[in-house]
Amino acid sequence: MKIAVIILVAVACGVTAYYFGIELPKTQTFAMQEKCTKRAKEFFMEKYSGAQAGEFYDYSCHFNKRSNKCFIEISANFNQPNYVSNNYFLFDAYEGRQYAYFHKLVNMNAEEKRNWNDIPPGDCYVNEKKCNSIEEFKSLTQQYLNE
Repeated sequence: MKIAVIILVAVACGVTAYYFGIELPKTQTFAMQEKCTKRAKEFFMEKYSGAQAGEFYDYSCHFNKRSNKCFIEISANFNQPNYVSNNYFLFDAYEGRQYAYFHKLVNMNAEEKRNWNDIPPGDCYVNEKKCNSIEEFKSLTQQYLNE
C-alpha cells in the first residue's frame, strides 16, 4: 500500500509539473534519463536485434522533460547490390506509439546518376503531418527531442 501511494504521488507530481510547465529537479531528471536509457535499449532489442547482412540499425534515446516522455529514435538502413533503403522512426519507448516515420528507397541501377537529395522519400510523416525531405523530417521531430 505504501509503495502504491508513493507511485501515485510521483505520477501526480510529474503530471502537475507538465501541466504547469514546472521543471523537474536535476536529480529527478537524471533518474528519469537513466530509466529512459534503459527502456530505450530494451525497446530496441525487442524490435530490432536481428540484423542480417547489409542491414544496419542504430538508436538514440531522449527524455523529454516537458512531456515526461521517453523517446527512441531508430535508424534502419539496408544496403543491397541494387538498392539502398533509409528508414527513421520515432517512438515513445514505453507506450510503443510511433510518432514519426521516414522511408527512402533508391534503386541504384535507375537512380545512380541523380543526386540523393533530389529523390523524394517514399513515406515521411511526423504525427500524421506529411513531410517531403529528411531535413523537414528532422526539423519536425525536434519538438520531441530537444526539451
